Amino acid sequence: MKKGFIVTLLATATLLSGCDLFRSLAGRPSSGELEARKARIELARAREAARLDSLERARKDSLERIASAEADSVAATVALASLGIVKEASGIGTFRGLSLPARYSVVAGAFSDPSNARKLAAKYTDAGFECVAFPCRGGFTAVLVAPSSRVASVYWSYLRIQELPFRTADAWILSND
Repeated sequence: MKKGFIVTLLATATLLSGCDLFRSLAGRPSSGELEARKARIELARAREAARLDSLERARKDSLERIASAEADSVAATVALASLGIVKEASGIGTFRGLSLPARYSVVAGAFSDPSNARKLAAKYTDAGFECVAFPCRGGFTAVLVAPSSRVASVYWSYLRIQELPFRTADAWILSND
């Protein structure tokens, strides 16, 4: 009779409490705890998916901005070239085929004596510009001012250079095509 009572008691406990009784006796999480964990995991997955979606949107936005900036850069370069302000390196023998420091630079002068180029470069550096005395073909050393990958940045530097007392009248922008 004791065996029957114990079996009946276990069967009743199982029906009333489900597996949670046995889980708790075994030191395992209950079904409620498992559901809470599942909810936390789903929330973490949703947050991660939202984060990845946000990163993808930001990447696409960046690519669109880059494409727009490149289109603007090309249009600006063409417009400035039509004014004679921008000249392409491939069309100038002194610069053709050289590995220039940036896509665009203001050419403030070119000298057969490198010390003269260094003196002018020092003046532009003292005026707050990044400047390079760059050896070119034909024994010339060019003074490249404000090297940049953005034509707009170099154009603004070109305009500021035009206001300097030691500027050269024939400064122009070099495009490293």
